[in-house]
Amino acid sequence: MSRAWSREAEPALLATQVDNLWIFTLWREMAREVMAAL
Repeated sequence: MSRAWSREAEPALLATQVDNLWIFTLWREMAREVMAAL
């Protein structure tokens, strides 16, 4: 794997991690609301 490739792929990887974190947070909040409603 060349350094140039990893330097280009890094921002995309970071964006994916941020997206996953946002989705995880959203699901956790939704689960909390469902639990409170029960």
